[in-house]
Amino acid sequence: MPPKSLQLLLIEDSPADARYIELMLGRMGNGAVSVTRSERLDNALSRFDGDAFDVVLLDLSLPDSHWIETLSTLRQSWPAVPVVVLTGFDDKRLAGRSIQHGASAFLVKGKLDPDGLKKAIADAVGKNGAGRVRTA
Repeated sequence: MPPKSLQLLLIEDSPADARYIELMLGRMGNGAVSVTRSERLDNALSRFDGDAFDVVLLDLSLPDSHWIETLSTLRQSWPAVPVVVLTGFDDKRLAGRSIQHGASAFLVKGKLDPDGLKKAIADAVGKNGAGRVRTA
């Protein structure tokens, strides 16, 4: 029996960024990742159960939340779900604060590549004990 696909929540308000990330995730292998998308933090928290996801990819700049507040709100609501932060800002201070507030990784969208995204997700899921990312 093949392993269950990785359940990923992408919280991203930019359609172009979301599509780019979804294309990269599609390169992780046949059926390896199932992506659910939300454009707003409040919508994600009210519509979905955190237990349904293996990992969250989180844009820090959303219409209803910004910066570390976005990450803190998500971590308070879903403390067991690993979070990979996505941002358009290459800011070492923000990266450090994100990790301090519970992010598993901090990725800059303009520097993102499929292998780096795959590794960040695998590391985040592995730290959480799930370890279900397939590489094929």
